[in-house]
Amino acid sequence: MTVTSKKAAGGGIASYALPRGRQPSIEWVPLGELRIDDSYQRSIETDASRKLIRAIAAEWDWDVFDVLKVSRRPDDSLFVIDGQHRRAAAELRGDITQLPCVLKRCAGPAEEARIFIASNRGRKRMSRIDDFRAALGAGDADALAIARLVDAAGLKIARHEQPAHVAPGELMIVGSLRTLFIKHGERALGQALTLIGEAFPDEVLVQPAAMLGAILALLAHERPAIDPDRLFQTLLTGTTQQWSDWANLRMLSGTQSKILALRALVRQRYSTLAVAA
Repeated sequence: MTVTSKKAAGGGIASYALPRGRQPSIEWVPLGELRIDDSYQRSIETDASRKLIRAIAAEWDWDVFDVLKVSRRPDDSLFVIDGQHRRAAAELRGDITQLPCVLKRCAGPAEEARIFIASNRGRKRMSRIDDFRAALGAGDADALAIARLVDAAGLKIARHEQPAHVAPGELMIVGSLRTLFIKHGERALGQALTLIGEAFPDEVLVQPAAMLGAILALLAHERPAIDPDRLFQTLLTGTTQQWSDWANLRMLSGTQSKILALRALVRQRYSTLAVAA
């Protein structure tokens, strides 16, 4: 069904699809009632976010302040879909007790995540990690499968894309994870992630996309077939930093060239280990 506009841009008559969704309500909400769901929201623990929050707090201006987009869940709890930087800035100031909000009834995080994606993709660039975490919240099948594999391997998806602040066992390579998941499948990716998680526990992973790609290539294409246990013992002979240095990965550009170099080195060390055994 469509609705016809009497006046359209350029003076003609235009037809539009009927508006989707339900009209929201607009309310002033106490700051303490506004919650954040980290399952799909961006991390604000980054240098850029902290700087933005401080700037909003320092230059607070009600004349230009925009309303927050907020979900009211079935239990009446309130979750910020869009506006968590403004909420954090108000909290930082300490003298702002309530914020103007557009409230929409949502069934839960999945519906909120879909609104979050629609609100942010058309307005400002989302990082790959932001996009991936939002896809998780929205119930994207591939993202959920990848997250399960990462978790089962004892690893984590990072909350941001700041290499200097990545924690041990965190992966920022969500783009590579999606590509390798599609190319090699769930079982193979899970096996490769587990090898990395067990071979390099509690380690800040260096060049994880190259290591993951090299392991998958070895498992999938080497003939005779690579023995996973012996491959694991091979990986234990160095840290990811050492493997990166041995293969001179910093001198190479492009993930594929790094994968090829690391694959060749690991294969050589694997063969040496096999002879020694």
